[in-house]
Amino acid sequence: MFRNSGNLFLLLYFLILGVLKPENFTELKNLEYSNPDLQKVREEIKINLHISRGGSTQEDLIPLRFVKYKIVQGDTYSKIQTKSMLDISTIQSLNSLTSAHDIQKDKTIFLCNMRGIYDNEELPNSEKSRERLAQKYQINQKLLIYDDVYRGEWFIPGQRMTSKELTFFTGQAFTLPLKETPEESFSLSKPVSGSTSSKWGRRIDPFTKKETFHGGMDIVAAKGADVFSSAGGTVILAEPKGGYGNLVVIKHDYGYETRYGHLDEILVEKGQKVKKKDLIGKVGSTGRSTGYHLHFEVIRNQKNQKPIFSGHL
Repeated sequence: MFRNSGNLFLLLYFLILGVLKPENFTELKNLEYSNPDLQKVREEIKINLHISRGGSTQEDLIPLRFVKYKIVQGDTYSKIQTKSMLDISTIQSLNSLTSAHDIQKDKTIFLCNMRGIYDNEELPNSEKSRERLAQKYQINQKLLIYDDVYRGEWFIPGQRMTSKELTFFTGQAFTLPLKETPEESFSLSKPVSGSTSSKWGRRIDPFTKKETFHGGMDIVAAKGADVFSSAGGTVILAEPKGGYGNLVVIKHDYGYETRYGHLDEILVEKGQKVKKKDLIGKVGSTGRSTGYHLHFEVIRNQKNQKPIFSGHL
């Protein structure tokens, strides 16, 4: 990640001293407007936002710095954005979050004193990289920041997720992998025809009878029911895979993939391009299964996330 040997040496030196470790960052005790640490963050965000939006060459941004915050009961993305003055793109990028469901009680996240995102190319700290990113984002080179304290990546002030990436993050890019029957209404707790036999999260494993984490959702359906792609992408696996049984994995943009397990039939091939709602298989009970159902997962950067759907087929 850190490709500049000089910066790497300095970083390691300070890490040994315990100066730059993330756990040593200032901790926001709460998100009350009266909190002086929060007030300072908000004021610096205002100044940096003005400079980054104006593209000024005469003013310098207040140096990028970080604070940590432990999420409490009642916190939401909306509340954290409002209180901190950061936007959803900054919070997501700073913490590599996969969805809004990553905001959970007792989880520690990091906030900073300017809006922006990290570039995902992992470019080294060099003038050549600076020139490339300035052209890519149409931003003054002077405003670009190489973060050698926390992430070892380029931070782009004032930038946001693209509208397309935001649809993935909020779940708007995904649709239901099965059809509802006409008499059923859409809800997140019962998203498709039949019942959700096992939801995402902690559950009692039906085989071991022990509590485990279930990284997807199991949806009861008739044998042979049509299974559709939840979003457009490329099939990267279409074959039997251990406990998944017959499995289809589709790779989407921005590090996302979806998995469709226990299929009776696989109707796509590895390398095939599919669109949202394309037919990809049939419901079955292959692999480690207790009955006919679809096991469905949404994953981003190898991390399971709670499935969120924009609508129904």
